[in-house]
Amino acid sequence: EFGPTVEKALMWMVNNQDANGFFSGGDGNQYSLPIAGYAMAEAYGMTKVPTLKDTAEKAIGIIIKGQHASGGWTYKCAPGERDDTSYMGWCAQSLKAAKIAGLENPGLEDALKKSINGFKKNAHPEGGFGYTGPGRGGLTSVGTLCMQLLGAGRDDACLKGLEVMKPWTCSWQNPDAIGKSRPLYFWYYATQAKFQAGGDMWNSWNKMFSPELTRNQVVMKGAGVDGRDIGYWEAPGAATKDNEPGRVYTTCLATLMLEVYYRYLPTFKPADAEIKKEVEAGGNKDIDVQIKIPGV
Repeated sequence: EFGPTVEKALMWMVNNQDANGFFSGGDGNQYSLPIAGYAMAEAYGMTKVPTLKDTAEKAIGIIIKGQHASGGWTYKCAPGERDDTSYMGWCAQSLKAAKIAGLENPGLEDALKKSINGFKKNAHPEGGFGYTGPGRGGLTSVGTLCMQLLGAGRDDACLKGLEVMKPWTCSWQNPDAIGKSRPLYFWYYATQAKFQAGGDMWNSWNKMFSPELTRNQVVMKGAGVDGRDIGYWEAPGAATKDNEPGRVYTTCLATLMLEVYYRYLPTFKPADAEIKKEVEAGGNKDIDVQIKIPGV
């Protein structure tokens, strides 16, 4: 149904990447680079269109080259010793997406392994992850999820991060002090990290965040194509003009949170084991999965 829209977005990305691998319209700190690389890697993984592979590999190549000896990253994938957990989070997610998609960047495997140490550098001994050093704030969710995605979910730093997040709440009108400035950003990561953890931690969070997002979606009745409703999210809490991230940003993060149920398998359940389980449950049936984007 939305194939043409997705195709236009993908082609815009392809056509607006420069020879060095960066994308036009990027922000001052180049957060857009790893986020765009993440998106293009997933797009290639779904479609196997060679043009998307080339675009993704150019972006991922910058991220690999910009990794510090510590395993971390800073703004613009620039060299140095400043390891920024927030920026590192997008770099790590993009590298994991690249691996899943089968991209062939030299050094990809080594970069994934090294990045674990980058996050651990900012881990607090008592649990939690800080911004550019040890801390116990909202970026704990970033460090915890990325450790899980990198295969270090049983590492002490990751397990302690989950403990720090255990009492977090998700309230649109009264966000935690942990994330008053950008609560949705921290909730985006916390939702995925708690999903990966499973058990009571996930169950209690799931009962809280999903209804909260549903209740607080702004719906414009009949404002869309063919008279359909349009839904979006404003920033949680009392966001000021200087602190307002914008509806595209907030709607993307809220949507990704609600997609957690079927975007990823928990990392502790290998994909091949899950597929085997599904096949055995359904008998000896052929599995035929087809993904098609019109015009691509």
